[in-house]
Amino acid sequence: MESIKNSVIAIGVILAIGYKVYEFIKLPKDKQSEQIEEWLFWALFESELAFGGGGTGELKMRYVYDLFILAFPKIAESMPFAEFKSIAEDILPEAKAYWQDTDKLRNMLKEEETK
Repeated sequence: MESIKNSVIAIGVILAIGYKVYEFIKLPKDKQSEQIEEWLFWALFESELAFGGGGTGELKMRYVYDLFILAFPKIAESMPFAEFKSIAEDILPEAKAYWQDTDKLRNMLKEEETK
């Protein structure tokens, strides 16, 4: 009985993932690019949280690429690491500026709470 339940759950997860992939593939190329950039923005932030600063840039980039392969396997098949890294490095300055602004806002809110 337990194996049937696990099989049903596994099939449900596979169908859900398949449907999301199908929805993504149906999108126009510009929308696909936009979603990948939004995802990349998030992944860069996650890598920053996971590894922090201090000369870990290449490690963080490899981590993000590994996440990319998991999230977008079909696209990753045709995108070598060097090309991915170039795209990510283009987005990185905007992401860092956003994180700094977020930190400033967080600090301002903390100061307001202590008043």
